Amino acid sequence: MESLAHLPVTTLIQRILSKEVSAVELLDVFIARQQQFGAAVNAIVASNIDAARKRALDADRDLAKGIIWGPLHGIPFTIKDLMEVEAMPCTAGSPDFQDHMPTKNAALVEHLINAGAIIWGKTNTPALGLDFNCTNEVYGVTNNPWDTSRSPGGSSGGAAAAIAAGLTAIDIGSDMGGSIRLPAHFCGVYGHKPSFDIVPMTGNIPPDPAICLGDHMINIDIVVAGPMAKSADDLALVMDIIAKPIQAKHAAWAFKLPDARKKRLQDYRVGLWMNGSKAYPVDKQVSDRLDQVVTDLQHVGVNIDDKKPDFDLGGCMAVYRKLMHAPLVSGLSDEKLSLLRQQVEEQNPSLNRREFYDATKLLYRDWIGFDYMRSLMQKQWAEYFKDYDVLLCPAAAITAPLHDDTHLFDRTVCINGKTGYAIQSAILPWQSLAGVSHLPATVAPVGLAE
Repeated sequence: MESLAHLPVTTLIQRILSKEVSAVELLDVFIARQQQFGAAVNAIVASNIDAARKRALDADRDLAKGIIWGPLHGIPFTIKDLMEVEAMPCTAGSPDFQDHMPTKNAALVEHLINAGAIIWGKTNTPALGLDFNCTNEVYGVTNNPWDTSRSPGGSSGGAAAAIAAGLTAIDIGSDMGGSIRLPAHFCGVYGHKPSFDIVPMTGNIPPDPAICLGDHMINIDIVVAGPMAKSADDLALVMDIIAKPIQAKHAAWAFKLPDARKKRLQDYRVGLWMNGSKAYPVDKQVSDRLDQVVTDLQHVGVNIDDKKPDFDLGGCMAVYRKLMHAPLVSGLSDEKLSLLRQQVEEQNPSLNRREFYDATKLLYRDWIGFDYMRSLMQKQWAEYFKDYDVLLCPAAAITAPLHDDTHLFDRTVCINGKTGYAIQSAILPWQSLAGVSHLPATVAPVGLAE
């Protein structure tokens, strides 16, 4: 049964529906692995096993009667601890919410349950999802299962680590600054950041859960939620389930994700953007693997060109950071906002700190200006995708970093022997491409670095 823990969801569903394995047996596989390996990884930080097992029993009883709940019938899920699941804690990794016990499900969680999923656990995240490490004061540090001295990434680090370690079948993460893409990259799993505003974010923290708008929600620019899994087919399956308007708009409109434009890999035109210039180099550990991927694709006849959209990484990241930082500070209390504004006046704060602090003073007219710059990049992307179906690029400039409790703004990494600020040089540049322009982006594992 242990091998079931590493099979993709699409295969597990076939096993359940053919009655080769029961929903209860499959759930017990993951629970057993969590009991055996969970402490070493610390990815799954809360659970409701009794309720999950009861639902698994119901799934098996209904299947015996020929009743299939949906495309996820009997599949065990875990959910990032920024999203509300009824009768399970939702701390968002923050002591401020450590007693928060939701009485209803986040909208996308409800869609998964309606499709037959069994939600049994919550996965770790940094406080409010605001870090590319995965540690918080409530649940502690999550480790990368490939090397526990290293970070699984963040903020969906618990989700990626749990999937990589075979502790869960599949998970849902969220992404603003790479919070799905970075952990997928660092842990070697699949992750999909959807287009902006096609997956409902109702029931996600932030904003504060005390701000309850029922079926409506506060829409935070750039933030999305999407699946993390063991295969690309799993991502597609889940996206078809969770991509919906928010409940308040169901009466007005609906949409369906389009099918793939091509049938064979060899039919696609693929563009490359493999290095970010001298200012944003990619570490050899990453570039060597990606070069091999390109070689392998060319060997099977894929049409690949060294071609990117007509703008540079630095300019893209500059707009991205302005548009991203503004909503991050918008939810701060008056006291915290005042403190940040005082820090803006400090002499010579680091670039990372100053950019974040300056967002406290951003006027709406300034935001509109940066949004206009975004629209110009979106136009360039649209032109690019008339000729190319996909752009291949790094998910990040580095492999999984060692654990480091230095403040996010001051943390450094080494790229090809040179030290730089992690956010500025390794993390945000490649996240900015899809993030700022509201585009979808998928991370796929391509093997271990040296």
